[in-house]
Amino acid sequence: HIVSATDCNAKCERESNCGAWTWGKSRHKPGLSDVCFLKKLMDDEKPKKHHQEGVVSGIPCKDRPASTTKAEAEAPNEPSTKAVSTTTTKWRPPTRTTTVTTRAQVHPNANPG
Repeated sequence: HIVSATDCNAKCERESNCGAWTWGKSRHKPGLSDVCFLKKLMDDEKPKKHHQEGVVSGIPCKDRPASTTKAEAEAPNEPSTKAVSTTTTKWRPPTRTTTVTTRAQVHPNANPG
């Protein structure tokens, strides 16, 4: 149970593989109301805007690697001596009519709250 778009954004920021999020603002809709959907973007994938009533979407404000090699992706907790360039995405306030569509697996918040 996520009570606001701000909380959903914060949850996405805490997840290292979260590239975008959608929060269900519509009331009285089981499976949508107060649910935070975290979305993983594929390498070099950009979120796309789509109009959908009843949801708020956004992207996290955090430093993200510009690219990740397969070896780095398979062993994210291993120390590395490789330099990784990063880009910073500035946070944009959520909009009321934007949904992010990705090719990656979308899963609802498995552990509400």
